[in-house]
Order: sequence, then C-alpha cells, then structure tokens
Amino acid sequence: MTEETDVHRSVQEALASLVVDGEEGQEPAVFPAESLQKIEGIVDAFIGSTELIDCVETILVVAHLLEVEKESPRAAKKLVAIVDRDKVIDAMKALNNAKDDDRREGVAKTAEQFSKFSASDQQKKAPSDAEDAPKGSLKIGALDFPKRM
Repeated sequence: MTEETDVHRSVQEALASLVVDGEEGQEPAVFPAESLQKIEGIVDAFIGSTELIDCVETILVVAHLLEVEKESPRAAKKLVAIVDRDKVIDAMKALNNAKDDDRREGVAKTAEQFSKFSASDQQKKAPSDAEDAPKGSLKIGALDFPKRM
C-alpha cells in the first residue's frame, strides 16, 4: 500500500472483524457467507468515489497476506472475487478515465499558457542560404577534421 488512509484502516478493521478461524480440516482463515455479503456491501459503498481505489487496494493486499502468510488461498480467492466483479471493474475504469481527462485538460492548459508566454511561432526553421546564420551557430562541416593522406 502507499500512504495509509482512513479507508485503508476502516477496510482492514472490517475484514479483521469478519474473518473467522477455520475449524479442523479447513483453512486457518475462513469468510462465512454473511461476511462475504458484508464485504461486498463495503466495496459497493465506495463505488462512484475515488476512495474505491484505496478500498480495492486494501482488499487485494489482505487477500495476498491471507494466501501467503496464513495459507488460506480459498479465503483469498473469495476476496479477490469480490473486487473482480464487473460493477467494481467498471467503476475503476470510470475513475481512470476521469483522471485521464483531467490530465489531458491540464496538458492542454499548460501548452496554451506556454504558447502565450513564448508568443512566437513554435515551428523550428533552418535558415535559408541567403540568410545569415544565427549568432553562435556553427556551419556544417566546421568540425570536420582534415583527412590524412
């Protein structure tokens, strides 16, 4: 996770309160059906908000920890299935598209401000043969070294 936010903490606490110890013959960590429904509700509550990213990130980190450290791959897969639903994926795509639009607008504004600042033609032009070379420039071939014979 990046910077821990209130969303990260609240989702972690909710997951910790909903997971139960597995009985003999089960994985060490188990999510009962009611717990999975509550987790879906938690995720669904963040749909349409930018905090959905933090929520999904936290659930995926917890799923990874469950699988790797607690040796509970079934519980981990159930968590991943919750964030892998079409409704969540579509909401994440919408957030990404909104960020792309904001970035695009920012770049366009910056380019416009730069063109106002420079107030000049943005296309580079080479001087023609009739024009004098700009001050400080070198002529082509000025750095050629004489060839030995």
